[in-house]
Amino acid sequence: MESQNDQQSENTPFPPSPENKSKTNMKIVGINLLVMAGYTIIFRAVVGGEEGLIYDAVILIGHAILCILIAPFARKWEWAIAGLLIAGIGFATCVGAFAVH
Repeated sequence: MESQNDQQSENTPFPPSPENKSKTNMKIVGINLLVMAGYTIIFRAVVGGEEGLIYDAVILIGHAILCILIAPFARKWEWAIAGLLIAGIGFATCVGAFAVH
């Protein structure tokens, strides 16, 4: 019995678009950035002050390292991109917050 994808590829002369795969894989980056934004907002709202920044920095570092470590095992380099973005955005957020205080 053939799968639905096999049947669709036989019915059309065109191969499946690689754009859909790229968009699906970039969801990993988007979800990780949303998670980072979520816990950053929670720490700033609940803990606040310098303690909130320190807690946020520790979680940001752990999240970035975890994403980078997952990348080679999952064989999806979007995890590494997410880790680097989290590290960069998190560092800029912390520096900006300390500059304001």
